[in-house]
Amino acid sequence: MHGSFFVAYNIDFKYTLCVKLTIIVIYEGDMMNEWNDGYFTADTYTYGYYRELSPIFQKFCLLLKGFAAPESHNDDVHCELGYGQGVSINIHAASNIGKYFGTDFNPAHAAQANELCRASECNAQFFDDSFEQMLNRDDLPQFDSISLHGIWSWISTENQKIIVDFARKFLKPGGIFYNSYNCFPGWAPKSPLRELFILYDKFTAHNDTDTFKRVEDVLKFASDLLAANPNYLYAVPNLNAVLDSIKKSNHHYLAHEYLNRDWICMYFSDVADILSSAKLDYACSATPIDTIDKLNLRPDAIDFLNKIDNPVVREQSRDYFVNQQFRKDIYIRGARRLSDIERKQKLLNMNFVLMTTGNVEQKCKTPLGEVSFNNPNFEAVMEYLILTI
Repeated sequence: MHGSFFVAYNIDFKYTLCVKLTIIVIYEGDMMNEWNDGYFTADTYTYGYYRELSPIFQKFCLLLKGFAAPESHNDDVHCELGYGQGVSINIHAASNIGKYFGTDFNPAHAAQANELCRASECNAQFFDDSFEQMLNRDDLPQFDSISLHGIWSWISTENQKIIVDFARKFLKPGGIFYNSYNCFPGWAPKSPLRELFILYDKFTAHNDTDTFKRVEDVLKFASDLLAANPNYLYAVPNLNAVLDSIKKSNHHYLAHEYLNRDWICMYFSDVADILSSAKLDYACSATPIDTIDKLNLRPDAIDFLNKIDNPVVREQSRDYFVNQQFRKDIYIRGARRLSDIERKQKLLNMNFVLMTTGNVEQKCKTPLGEVSFNNPNFEAVMEYLILTI
């Protein structure tokens, strides 16, 4: 629309027909180019499964932190905003009770998601609506959960507001809201590199549809700039190592990560404040091991954080101790705490399935380094799960 007014303003209004025709053509062109709202669509998103989008997994994480999670019923309804290739939502719809809805404005993603749905005969409905179109639909039910993974940081502030409005309108009281996003302080070293990438791509890529080449070009440009020893390297001496790490990633992932028009990196406290307007309370991380402070924090950090009563201030402070760069947050619309007895009983009533028949590594990585689980209890649990496969 802005392009149309600019052209009309600069044309002699004696040529009325010419002006009208110009406005019509340019308006249609804007509509054709802006359906993606600045998101990178030269290639489809990576094909992967994300457990954090599972309502069952989300409820498990809530129970670990002592929050009441709604019981599962056949008439449960769940929604995923920006489902990508549709892998996760199709797996959840095919393997769990309830009904699933989702939207992804990329029609290639929607076609893939619907193809998977037909193959599994799952109970799901997939759209290629924008978030605004989804918000304005009058045929959607109230949802037990609304989830978005890797969406928040890569959309405009207008679309972020629409998502908040969507949660306010469609999430049930007691419902779950999952959101993941890039955050500070961990992203601070990468942020200047990201700006270099998007700047170079914006002015040089033009209509280049070769995703691999575009990514290679921006990586080379950034490498050449750092090789020229800018003074900024003295302020961030590990920037070369950060760039080397980025280069090892899949080029399709890098394109979606770094080449979007919009990219908003936030602090946890900023996101919590925005979501509070939809009556959403922060509950916990969707990474279960985060609930064990001793595996993530040094004793002095634990002592410091235990003195903070406000949950938002405590969580934001914790991000500094672990240098958090990507958060996976679970919110509740009306959080309710369980007693210790209720929490333990509900955890004992949960069923677990081992997802591999191979050797299970008795270790994991945390902000403190690699942690080993070499103890009899761990081995006994693994043996039992293997026998029940």
